[in-house]
Amino acid sequence: MSFKKIFICFVAIMLTVFVPFSAAATQDKTPYSLTIECKIDANIPQNTEFKFEVTTANITFSENEQDESEQLTDSKKLDDFVINTATNTDGKLKYDFGSNLTDRKYFCFKLLSCSDNTVTIGNYLIEVRYYNADIVKTEVIKDGQHVEDLTFMNEPAFIPVNLSRVATVSFTTEGCEPITKPYDGKLDATITDKNYKLLSVTDGDDVKVTFDKAEYNSADVKKATKVKLSGLKLVGNDAAKYTLKKDSVELKASISPRPITVTADNITMTLGQNEPVLTYKLSEEIIEGNTVSGVLAHTAGSDVGEYTITLGTLSFGDNYTITFQEGKLIISSYTQNEIKDNATSISVLGYISPNSNITVSALDPQSEVYSSLATSTGWGKIISSFNISLSGEAQGQLILSFPVDQKYEGKEIAVYQYGDNGAITCYKSVVSGGKVSITTDKLTQFMLVGEKDTDSKDGGSVAWTILKVLLIILAVIVGLALVIILFFFLMIFFNKTEQLKSIIRTIKHLLGK
Repeated sequence: MSFKKIFICFVAIMLTVFVPFSAAATQDKTPYSLTIECKIDANIPQNTEFKFEVTTANITFSENEQDESEQLTDSKKLDDFVINTATNTDGKLKYDFGSNLTDRKYFCFKLLSCSDNTVTIGNYLIEVRYYNADIVKTEVIKDGQHVEDLTFMNEPAFIPVNLSRVATVSFTTEGCEPITKPYDGKLDATITDKNYKLLSVTDGDDVKVTFDKAEYNSADVKKATKVKLSGLKLVGNDAAKYTLKKDSVELKASISPRPITVTADNITMTLGQNEPVLTYKLSEEIIEGNTVSGVLAHTAGSDVGEYTITLGTLSFGDNYTITFQEGKLIISSYTQNEIKDNATSISVLGYISPNSNITVSALDPQSEVYSSLATSTGWGKIISSFNISLSGEAQGQLILSFPVDQKYEGKEIAVYQYGDNGAITCYKSVVSGGKVSITTDKLTQFMLVGEKDTDSKDGGSVAWTILKVLLIILAVIVGLALVIILFFFLMIFFNKTEQLKSIIRTIKHLLGK
């Protein structure tokens, strides 16, 4: 047979075998499509949208025949892929690869978001590796873990993406301890789980809430109506079953006025003088930034007599509630003068009638008054005691001054007074200029008391000084003894026995003299 005939037969055989195979392969390579099926919980509201991002890449293999690994190259985004429960009631949407589908191609569908933030979506990745018409591998990965690992041949892939709705936690203050505080000029609020309840939490579930900050909407009593908790987080073993709409919440709250006591000062003036400013004392300082308005007043009158000091127009604003202690304004027919007892140097200053004087005598330690005062002292050591009386009339309060020993200078002295009805009043005042002064309505019996350890401190100081000197002397003696012992030890250690003997002889000789 000639070569030409052999060649024609070979071509005929090849056409008979290859063409049908080629046609079959082309026919098998049908367009591939992917159907994403979101298995949606019945509680998820309609018109909820799930958004996927679609990316693609080429699949390349290692040139080493022993290495069957693959790599992804030339990655790029194709488009967004959306499922909406309003139009896709069954939660399915078919995605056609179209012209993007070629051999050795990789596609990734990443679930980006959900329009309803109460739906738990997890971090879903749907990976499709299309090698050729015969091999398509699909993997579903949630939060880094494989959910499905399937291989399909020329069939659409139905990918289950399970979506479920979690309960939304809300707050209530009904039936709880009220959120309130006395006015302090600050926004800070103290909130505990006794001030609110979590709603929509199933009984028995371990769910609590934490927050970073709690602040009032205003620091003022009238404007403070709510507290904002920000930086909210759900914690507990069952926290994953629930969610919060926002990371902050506002709760009903209030601020109560701060109680403050205003005590009017008692004031005495001489008839005909200009009326003095009516002053007062506060139980505490008002908060910085607050202002005081108005003034105190007194009952009508300008003649000699006693008048009640009232609150008048004095105001501290809505942030305070006032407890007012009335005072007295005394208009005296006398001028202010000082009377002194020459024997004791005790003096009294006040609006006292002319030609008046004071009488001072020591209290009898055996008397009932002395015993009552001494029993009440308890605070320290009795310094002195006196019975003081005034001949003449006094209008208003008296300033009584007692001279005391210089060792009490700058220290606090307690002065106890025995009243007419047996009541005992204690005044405490710091010694200044060698005397201690108190303000009283009347002269009666008085006892001066110093701190318990006033005298013992001095004695203790001397004893401590002596002890320190003795300790120093003892330390010097012990130190010298250690030096001598160390010296002798070194002499022996370095075999200086002859020199050591000579030193000992010299010491004995000196001691002998």
